[in-house]
Amino acid sequence: MISSCKKEIEVPESSLQQVFGTWQWYLSSGSVQMLSPESEGYSKYVEITDKGIYKEYKNHVRRKKLKYSFDVNKSMVHHLPYRINFKDELVNFSFPIFPLVIEMVSLDTLFLHEDVFDGATHCYVRKK
Repeated sequence: MISSCKKEIEVPESSLQQVFGTWQWYLSSGSVQMLSPESEGYSKYVEITDKGIYKEYKNHVRRKKLKYSFDVNKSMVHHLPYRINFKDELVNFSFPIFPLVIEMVSLDTLFLHEDVFDGATHCYVRKK
């Protein structure tokens, strides 16, 4: 029998545990445009695990798998207390990876804000 020995990620506040799970992409907005699964012609979802792994899927095919940690009060542009900070060793530099500021709107709605000036905001709903 094989068991997982990966340690759970350090969570600075217990309410952040609500971020863990699978989230279906609903909408993204940037400085001048709005994107949705309908406008772009594909579906996308992310999985945020309690083991510090962030996975992104496009049309059910995994595109990203990154290690992450939580940062407290380090946002450059947002006045929200927590963000997801990705570990450099797993980043593929063919696409930019920005830290994501976390905004839990409700138990079933998550906003992830790219922590850069004019960065996009991505809205997700909890996948059931």
